[in-house]
Amino acid sequence: MCRLVRDGAGDLWNRFLRFTQRAAAAEFLDEDEREILALINQKQGMTTQSEISHLPGMNRLKAHRAVKKLEDRGIIHVEKYGKVNMLRVVEELKGAI
Repeated sequence: MCRLVRDGAGDLWNRFLRFTQRAAAAEFLDEDEREILALINQKQGMTTQSEISHLPGMNRLKAHRAVKKLEDRGIIHVEKYGKVNMLRVVEELKGAI
C-alpha cells in the first residue's frame, strides 16, 4: 500500500515538474508568441493558425514559425484537420499562461 502511495506521489511530482518547466518557458516568449497565446485564450482555448495570420503585423510564414516554436516548446498542441491547423494550449498550462 505504501508503495502505491509513493508511486502516486512520484507521478504528481513529475506532473508538477513538467508544469513548472513549461511555465518557466512562458516567461521567455517573444511578443508574437504572447499575442498568439492571448488570442487562443480569448477564443476559449482554441483557434486556427489562419486566424493567427490575420493578427496585426503577422503573415502566414511568421504565424507558422511562431506556432512551430510554441509547439516545440510544448506550450501548444497542433491538431491537423485536412488543411486546417487547430491550436490549443496544452492541458497543464490552461489558465497558467
